[in-house]
Amino acid sequence: MLNLFLFYEFARLNDRLLEEKARNLALEHIHYGVREAEGFVVIYEPVKDYIVYEFQNLSNPERIVKVGYPESRRREVLNNIFLRLLIFEFFIILGFLTLYMGAVDSLFRRIALEQQKLKDLLLSINHRFGNLVSILSVNMSLLKRKLPEDKSLLRVEKSIKRAERDLRFFSSLLEEKAPKPVVIRLDSLISDILKDLQDEAENKKLIVRLREAYTRVDPLDLEDILYNVLHNALKHSKSKVYVRLCKVRERVRLLVINDFMETRRGGMGLGLRLIQSMAKRNGLKISLHIRRSFMVVIDF
Repeated sequence: MLNLFLFYEFARLNDRLLEEKARNLALEHIHYGVREAEGFVVIYEPVKDYIVYEFQNLSNPERIVKVGYPESRRREVLNNIFLRLLIFEFFIILGFLTLYMGAVDSLFRRIALEQQKLKDLLLSINHRFGNLVSILSVNMSLLKRKLPEDKSLLRVEKSIKRAERDLRFFSSLLEEKAPKPVVIRLDSLISDILKDLQDEAENKKLIVRLREAYTRVDPLDLEDILYNVLHNALKHSKSKVYVRLCKVRERVRLLVINDFMETRRGGMGLGLRLIQSMAKRNGLKISLHIRRSFMVVIDF
């Protein structure tokens, strides 16, 4: 719309300029007998493809001076004006695009720099906590030698192991290391993880249906994924958890279903996204279904 407006405005100004030049030739013709100038020509008979301007001779009102101008030259002038307008707009748009792309590139570089700073900070914190947990683990081993049957020490040791697992999980996500897949027996790994979660399963009905199944994935990543899914299911369940390992269309599928307590209904949002991120880089698919129960589906 802007181009059309500018084009018609330039055309109007050009026509006024042509009319003014035609008037000047008519006056020069009346006073000096000039018949042609700058493409304009005084005509006495109609000429094809010419624009004709008529002017009255003030000294002889009955006499009309006709000045013609080629229509082709008028179109050529308008085309040149329009072409220059398009070229001008092209360079204006190109300049704005260059500035915009430069600003966007600078913004993305700043975001990437801030992300790297945050990542380095988190890795540093994770490393410091990892050192602390390692020290606690060593001290716990020394205490267990003296008090091997102390139940309080066993609970503390279990908490330390969970902390080590969580730190390893976050470290793996932050460092973004390439997975190292190996063949793993799923049913055995799930059974081992459920044994570690016996405290969480206390006073809850745990139904487990496992069949022998294998997959090829990074073992540490898989252990972290399964541990977090099963731990969250037991933690957020009200009274019942159902775990089933089966095959669906030649693919191995794990179903983890639990009822949930209303006060904890929204408790898996961020954790599930982190687990999905780890699963994605290992070629696994995790989906979530919430109806009367909370169901996590993992396709291997």
